[in-house]
Amino acid sequence: MKVIIAGAGFMGTSLGMAIARAGGEVRFMDRNSEHAELASARVGKTFEGVGDLFVAAVPTHSLSQVIDDAFQQNLAMSFTDLGSTKTNVQAEVETIGAAERFCGGHPMAGSERSGPTGARSDLFEGRPWVITPSEKTNPASLALVRELALSVGALPILLTPEGHDRAVAEVSHGPQVLASLLASALQRVDDTHLAIAGQGLRDTTRIAGSHRDVWAPILSTNGAVIAAFLEPIAEDLHRVIDSLKAGDAQALGALIARGNVGRERIPGKHGSTTREYDQISVLLPDRPGQLALLFDIFGELQVNVEDISMEHSPGLPAGLLQLSLPVGRGAETVEALIERDWRAFTLSG
Repeated sequence: MKVIIAGAGFMGTSLGMAIARAGGEVRFMDRNSEHAELASARVGKTFEGVGDLFVAAVPTHSLSQVIDDAFQQNLAMSFTDLGSTKTNVQAEVETIGAAERFCGGHPMAGSERSGPTGARSDLFEGRPWVITPSEKTNPASLALVRELALSVGALPILLTPEGHDRAVAEVSHGPQVLASLLASALQRVDDTHLAIAGQGLRDTTRIAGSHRDVWAPILSTNGAVIAAFLEPIAEDLHRVIDSLKAGDAQALGALIARGNVGRERIPGKHGSTTREYDQISVLLPDRPGQLALLFDIFGELQVNVEDISMEHSPGLPAGLLQLSLPVGRGAETVEALIERDWRAFTLSG
């Protein structure tokens, strides 16, 4: 497949590297000539002439203009994008008469990194790639976008443009707003109180570190749909505040229980609902090579680590690893680690 990618940033370069690894050819376009040259150098497989597929890998506010320019120049047989919202792009594509040759796309992958230097050829492997054909999209364009997603190891999922925007409002955009609201409230918290913050606060505010220039256009573009998702949450919050003021333990317990049920619906590691695991903790000394040594032991014991997170201990030369292991392997693994002079604990201590 011959693919023209407009935008030699992190996403565009990662896509180009993945396409080249799969045997395709890539040509980059970018207003930043240094980015385009670096991306091209990292990919190494270019071509001249018309492409099979044109991919707009540019910020949300630039998508329609980039696609319009490419369509008017007839740069490719079909056109797609990597944008985070779809109904706005679809509407604009229809106004320029490109609807039949356009099939929107949104790989659910990314990073806090930017620019071509941090790009990764494995970025899309095993990640959902939402494909959003309209009623006007021709079968050939849909097939090309699907082929693109499969070639880089992604998992194609078909949604309408409207269905996509509702989905991302619920699982991405809305959570971004909530995390940013919580993190912004920390400006009112005393430094001495923040000093005792644990992993829970870090987990719930992690995505609040997102870049404003990336997220402000996304949120404003999908604003009405995000608002529809958040309004019932705002109503629930008012009720929770009333319960807190009243000290209503039953209502507060019901809230926690509803949260448990909702969280269980999030697909687990293998795409199914959340699985049960044995949870263990391991104190990791802050010295080079310690994590590698620990995983060598897991390999020796033939124990698969299903999930991992680390909590750093303020002021201490160590970190606390939280590990999810297959059910039935937790206690024996902790015992084996202790025998090897590691400080390890089961969830119950």
